[in-house]
Amino acid sequence: MKFDNSHTKKLIKGSSVFFVATIVATIIGYVLRIYLARELSIEEFGMFYSVIAFLAFFQIFRELGLNQAIVRFLPEFLVKKDYKSVKSSVAITILFQSVFMISAFLFILIFSEQIAAFIYPGMPAAAEVLVLLALSMVFSVFFVLFQVILQGFQKINTFSMVEPIRIISVSVITIILISMGAIGVSYAHITGAIIASVIFMFPVISALKKLEARTELSTDLTKKLFSFAGPVIIGSISLATVSYIDTVIITLFRSISEVGLYQVALPTSQILWVVSASVAGVFFPLVSKLYASKKYDELSDTLSFVVTGILFLVVPLSIIVFSFPEIALATIFGHSFIIASDALRILTIGAIFYSMYFVMQTTLYGIGKSKLNMKILIIMALVTLILDLIFVPIIGIIGAAAVNSTSYLIGLLLSVHFLKKHIEIRISWYRIAKIFTGGILTSLIILAVKAMIVTDIVALELVISLLTGIVFYILYIIGTKSLTKKDIRKIEEIGLRIPKFVYKFFYMILRD
Repeated sequence: MKFDNSHTKKLIKGSSVFFVATIVATIIGYVLRIYLARELSIEEFGMFYSVIAFLAFFQIFRELGLNQAIVRFLPEFLVKKDYKSVKSSVAITILFQSVFMISAFLFILIFSEQIAAFIYPGMPAAAEVLVLLALSMVFSVFFVLFQVILQGFQKINTFSMVEPIRIISVSVITIILISMGAIGVSYAHITGAIIASVIFMFPVISALKKLEARTELSTDLTKKLFSFAGPVIIGSISLATVSYIDTVIITLFRSISEVGLYQVALPTSQILWVVSASVAGVFFPLVSKLYASKKYDELSDTLSFVVTGILFLVVPLSIIVFSFPEIALATIFGHSFIIASDALRILTIGAIFYSMYFVMQTTLYGIGKSKLNMKILIIMALVTLILDLIFVPIIGIIGAAAVNSTSYLIGLLLSVHFLKKHIEIRISWYRIAKIFTGGILTSLIILAVKAMIVTDIVALELVISLLTGIVFYILYIIGTKSLTKKDIRKIEEIGLRIPKFVYKFFYMILRD
């Protein structure tokens, strides 16, 4: 069967825009975290991100699984020209999310002093930070919903700009209000949410106005949305557990200082998530469209291409972070954060598992199997909770990092297992195994070279060991045929914008 590049070209084109926007937002967000780590004390820094982790469980009320339902059904409604359902879905989502998020905020407002006294004793600012960040979640209902509506309409350029504009706004206000400490940063988050909501309200209204249909709060449509969203809500609870319970348990059983250390290691590893996130933002509605159109072969081929391509990008980046965590943390955050180096190494491995898991999870949502994702997330959450309670009190952030990585590996394996029952998976697992093996061997060689170099010049050690690793990795890829000329031809046919000399280089060194 001939591989149809049309949808993959669209995916690449959309992903390239979203990728750049995601990179920009991630860099700005990461620089903001660096700024906070240097301007706040470790305790205040840890407290701020501990509050964010605590409130993550209330953010479930912000979405109620309806955002995923919007992305899932909007392409289908648009294909069928069911414009009434498009507008009504948006109205239903705004209504339910606003009511539930305001209720969650009022609960936090009433009990903020008691919550802060229990979790953050001796930190009087915690109660105010808790209330302010909860208020920012109320305003975030709108810009997050506008983002997924634009995603559902596949307006990728506009959709891609939401997070960069929000994080830029937060960063600017943070710099202005940093003298107020964590409280000032909290006000910045409120302002950023309001600015993003106001700006992107207009393109959403413009897109909806073009649809000639009335808005109606239909009971049948509400049931349809919640039939999909129901499992997503349970999945969201599970996802919040997987994502944030480690920080909560570190807060309860270890110390706020360790939360601060963990909150530099975790986001550093999550930079590697950018590759999969940038593709998945476009991949979700595309999966939904292909599956609704019964183009199963194209869906399988595109999935295979995406997974393999993501690994080729993520593994080399992971090797660099895994090999030089001390240099990264000391240079970026300061020498007091070097203690988190081993945790960062472990989280880097988990980032590779996450990248693959995220694509599989997106595919399951795209084909409408939210209940399967719910099951996977429940299992991941239970494993994470149990293992965190066992290991975090004993070995702190090392245990949290190990549990985090294990959880995403389990999620990947379960996602593949369930996905195989509904679509054909044509991924070459042998090739993926070769890529992983190459990454492991390269990391070992870099560490060995580092150990043999006797010098006080850090830059010299970095250059020599990294160049040795790069040369080995290229030779490994060529020798094992992990990447071939056929792959390069496919990439070139798709139209990925890469300088011609890069194509020529790979054609010269690779085999058929």
